[in-house]
Amino acid sequence: MCLRHQRTIYGVSAGEAAHISCRVDAHPPAEAFTWSFNTSNGGMDLPKEQYTNQGSASLLTYKPKDQMDYGTVLCLAENLVGRQVVPCVYHVIPAGKR
Repeated sequence: MCLRHQRTIYGVSAGEAAHISCRVDAHPPAEAFTWSFNTSNGGMDLPKEQYTNQGSASLLTYKPKDQMDYGTVLCLAENLVGRQVVPCVYHVIPAGKR
């Protein structure tokens, strides 16, 4: 399960990196994570080079290049028991002007 009270909305400018942390409560601990970007055309797995796994957490560095790169990012953990059924959901939105 996704840990509660995680940051779920990341406002970034095009070309700016969002560092998205996915933390789960898993017994036994998570062994692997997968990240995907959800679009209206379906999901697209994100390259493993974009994230690092540390125990029951994973850190994704996501850098939107243009308007099409904003949207919903999903994180799924896996352990000996199986794969997480309900993904952790994060929203990457354009940063507002200050």
